[in-house]
Parts: sequence; structure tokens; C-alpha cells
Amino acid sequence: MDSFHVGLDEVWDGLAHNANDIFKSRSPWCKCSDCIELSRKELFRNHAIKLLNHLKGRGLKNIYMYSDMLLRPGEDHGDVDNTQEMIKALKDNELDDIVVIDWWTYSDFKDNLMYQTTRPELGFRRTVKPWNGYYHWTVLSNPLRNIYLLGEIANREGVEGMQSYSAWDESYDRNNTCQADYSWNFKGAGSIGCVTDRYVERNFGAQYDKARRAFELIDLVTEHRNEKYEDGTPVLSKYGILLSTLSYYFYSYVREGKPYPRIFPGEPLSTINADRVNYLREINEIASMSKEASALLSEVAADPRCNTKMAKRFLYEVENYLCLAEDFLALFKMIDLADSCEGEYCNCVIKEIKCLAQERKLARLALMTRLEETKEEFLMSSHMRNQSIFMQFFADLEGYLANTKTEDVKLDFYDMRYLESEAFKKLR
Repeated sequence: MDSFHVGLDEVWDGLAHNANDIFKSRSPWCKCSDCIELSRKELFRNHAIKLLNHLKGRGLKNIYMYSDMLLRPGEDHGDVDNTQEMIKALKDNELDDIVVIDWWTYSDFKDNLMYQTTRPELGFRRTVKPWNGYYHWTVLSNPLRNIYLLGEIANREGVEGMQSYSAWDESYDRNNTCQADYSWNFKGAGSIGCVTDRYVERNFGAQYDKARRAFELIDLVTEHRNEKYEDGTPVLSKYGILLSTLSYYFYSYVREGKPYPRIFPGEPLSTINADRVNYLREINEIASMSKEASALLSEVAADPRCNTKMAKRFLYEVENYLCLAEDFLALFKMIDLADSCEGEYCNCVIKEIKCLAQERKLARLALMTRLEETKEEFLMSSHMRNQSIFMQFFADLEGYLANTKTEDVKLDFYDMRYLESEAFKKLR
């Protein structure tokens, strides 16, 4: 082995570092008698140089370090003096020949990138690192614009390569192909649309029109937005809603001021309800587009002239979007039914809510079956955790309504911890 990545991103004070006191903020910074007087940037720089020197001494020829280590190690953004101090330390230790600055940033929009140049004038070796896809256990993302933007910088400034920030899932096959095109042949690869056209033709040529339309819909469902409303607040993006609002994963994190386990699905329901018209408009559009894409990919997957394996994989992904959107649409239908009672719940409303809960439970189970048939075993635990939590919530709600006397039914969808089963708590 002659290459090593020292990482060292996300060095900060944080919660949840000790199970006995999860809300205590703990620091990674040494406070011994030798270190107590040093600044965080000095501690960080000293640690980084120690690692780099050790690896060089072991014969490593390529030692990668993240760009934020160069620009702001241990300190806030914009510490220009600290940049010069780190550059000096690297050169003083004769590390500039083997250190490769790994320039990463994940925005889909040029003006939101953390940098516009890899600073070739500094004289360091450089790579760029778009993200090909992460959080694959939540929803499939579409970072092709990010890949293009970093490919453009890499091509213009002559960096020595592109890496990818991703967790492996073959559903990111189009993203990986896109990065390969922009790594090896940026000028010849053409636009993002051209890259997708070739990908669809190569894999699903016999059903090109249907497959191309399905990818157009996938791109709309996972689109980032950069606009703002007249009052300055950001326009909601469908991808942000799918990933950060609807999916379970981020509610597994400990957050200051929130109970733990977090209130779920009550917390996302409260977020949506605070801007209900705009959120539900986007969620309904996600559901509609995902349903159309599902129908198209079902036909593509049934054609043996196509790459049926990949078609089935993308079919699962759009059905995942659809199920997630329909779960929350059903929850708001339940909320409206409960609110219509204005006090005591009638049997017909309880029955309708119970039927909706059963429908969503069965829809999740069907999606989980599709997942088992589509993806590899090593992906199951992370993917199934999120699926199981939704399924178990609806099973708990259905069971609660089936086994509780009408006069004793309580329906507070924004905090349903009172009906959580032991299975649900264990999954959380």
C-alpha cells in the first residue's frame, strides 16, 4: 500500500459521546498540561503533521488530506492566517511532495460551493471529491450537477484526479458513470443530459423513451433548489424533504433540546404542519412523479433486451420515494379525520384511520420485499432499519385502534409515544 487518507474532518465538540450522559457536550481537544495553552488550530496542525510524518516515514507516497484541514483546521471558516501556517508547516516538514489536498464540496450550485478553485498557486498536489451518493439507506440521490461542477474545476486547473465521496450501492451506477466520463474525458462527455442519454441508451436502449422519461422524473424528485421566496426563506426542495424531513435516519441523532429517542413521526409531522400548504404540494408532486416513474420502470424491467437488473434496482428506488411520500400523505389524512371529530372519536373515523394504518403497514412490507429481492445482503441492515421503523409504527397504530375502547382512544399524531410497542422502541 502506498496511499493513505488521513481524513480528520468533523473535529468538533459534540453530544452523544457517552451513553450514560448523551446530552453532555464533550470536546475532542486535549487539555493536559502540555496542550492547555495551545489553540485548537495549533493542536490540530501538530496532530496532522505528526500523522503525516509518520506515514511518510513508513514509505507512503500519496497521503491525502481534506481541503478544510488546509484552510481552517480547528478553527472557524475564513481563517486566512491559519492557511499560511499550515502551508508553512507542510513545507517545513518536506511533506509537500507526498501530501495531496483532497478538495471536497457537495453543493449542486456553483455559488454555493465551498471553493471556486483548488489553489494551484500553492504548489500542492490536488484531487477533487464530488459526492457520488451517500445516505443510500434513505433515498437515492442525484448529485450529477455536483460531479459536473467539480469536474469542470478539475479539468480547468489540471488536478491529478477525482475521487468520490460515497457509500457503495450499485443504485449509484449512473452517478459513477457520470464521474468516470468527467474524469477521463471532460470535454468529450458533454452536458449532464448527454451523459444520461448515453447511460439510458447503453442499458435500456430497447425501451429508451420510457427509461429516459423515468430518469427525468427521478431527477425532478431529487432536485435541489437554490431559489428563495420573497421573504428571503429558501424554496423547499424535494430532495431535502425526502432526505431530511421524511426519512427516518436523521431522527436517530441526538439533538440538544430534543428528547431521545426523538418523537417520530411526530417531529416531521410538526415540521410539515408549520408550512403545510407548501410541504404537501411538494410531497404530492413527489408521489405523482414517483408513481409515473414506477409504471415506466416496471415495463423496462420486464423487457429482457434491457439491463433488467439495473431497471429493477431503479424501480425499487422510485417505489421507495413513493412509499415515503404516501406514508406522510396518509398521516395527514388521518390527522384531518381525527380533527373532524372535534372531541370524541366516532367508530367510523377510528375504523377509517385503522384501515389507513393497515394499508401503510402492508405497503411498507411490500417495499421491504422488493428491497430483499433487489439489493445485496450487506445493504440489508442499514436499509431495513428505516423501513422497519415505518412499518412498525403503522402496525402499532393499527393494533392500538383495534384493541382500545372507542371512548379511550387518544389521537395525538404529533406525539404518539403512548402507543409505541417494545419492538418499535428497540428499532429506535
